[in-house]
Amino acid sequence: MTVTIHSIFNSILWGGLMAVGLSALSRSRLFLCRFGVTPLAVLTAAALARCCLPVELRVTKEVGAATLNRLHRMIDRAAGSPLPELWFFEIWLMGAIIGLVLWFPQYAVRLWRARNLPLTADGRIQKFCRKNGLNGLRIAFTTKVFTPCVIGLWRETILLPDTSYTHKQLEYILRHEYAHVRHHDGLLDFALCLICVLFWWNPGVLICRAVAVRLCDHYGENYSASSSSTRKSSET
Repeated sequence: MTVTIHSIFNSILWGGLMAVGLSALSRSRLFLCRFGVTPLAVLTAAALARCCLPVELRVTKEVGAATLNRLHRMIDRAAGSPLPELWFFEIWLMGAIIGLVLWFPQYAVRLWRARNLPLTADGRIQKFCRKNGLNGLRIAFTTKVFTPCVIGLWRETILLPDTSYTHKQLEYILRHEYAHVRHHDGLLDFALCLICVLFWWNPGVLICRAVAVRLCDHYGENYSASSSSTRKSSET
């Protein structure tokens, strides 16, 4: 198992192509309604692993040589499979350090501010939490966000823009955001952002993160819609 120029090219190329294909599928309502989120989530994890593992195994080298397609041969002629120079890893490490310095302090500040926001005492929200048995759900209004979102690593906080909502709007938003809290999407987004920083040289990881965010939103929409329909059927 070695890192070669050939394996780095393959990681960018095939991981990126997988990510672009999954991005197109994640935008298809027809595909999502028919097959659901789970198959795309598994494939996105596989594409992300391909993007983050620029290694050349003996079996992948043999399979790559057996395919003999024009694109693969072009890469072989352009790069071969020599080991990358030390400066490549130095640039990789330098870029990752710069990315961490730029991203992590800002994230830590946002997380600290969210943890110190006063929790809402809105009666409609308290009623929603009691009705659904959501003890300890952290919800706060703030002028710092423009759309509802979730932030946190484990005990996430739901942040709502400080504006007026109808009862139906507020309940739909809370169900949608609670779906993110329920599946710890805040922790998932933190991990994906960290991967994007560490593997900054591969655009495929950015596309995979965008696909994952889209799938999480689609799941939240399905959860809020199904919860609403279940509540209406129980009332009738």
